[in-house]
Amino acid sequence: MANTNYPSASQQPSNNTPSGSNGGRNLIIGLLVAALLGTWGFMLWNKNSASEGGNAFSGTDAQTETVMSESDSLRQMFNLAEMRLDSITGANNNLQGEKTALQKEIDSRKSEINKILSNNNATAADLKRARQLIGELNGQIGRLEAQVTQLKGENQELTARNTHLTSEKMC
Repeated sequence: MANTNYPSASQQPSNNTPSGSNGGRNLIIGLLVAALLGTWGFMLWNKNSASEGGNAFSGTDAQTETVMSESDSLRQMFNLAEMRLDSITGANNNLQGEKTALQKEIDSRKSEINKILSNNNATAADLKRARQLIGELNGQIGRLEAQVTQLKGENQELTARNTHLTSEKMC
């Protein structure tokens, strides 16, 4: 019965861990505790120095006010630019609607003129109607040409203003 798995009173307990690794483990634990205490100490010191008014931002009220006023000014400029954009977009949409309606009117007149001219048995009244429609069509084309010329001039003026404002903004 000498080879049993049960402990006996005559056997001495054996130490499975060498004493050298316990010293290394204790050193690591000690360093971790020291680092933890050091970070807590730094956080407390930093919090106390900030609450005593020792922070770098306490004397910058004038700078903060200046930045806020510049920010407010820029916000107002942005709001004005947005309003102008909305106005231009609305005007553009109105012009697009007018253009579409005008284009439909022109197309209907063109088709009516083509219908009359393609009819070999057109009467004098039909030809008179075609002449009248051609006159109206030429009148619309003339108005459109004048409007395009006016819009091109306004566009050149706005481009010049935009260039001027951009150059002022850069300075």
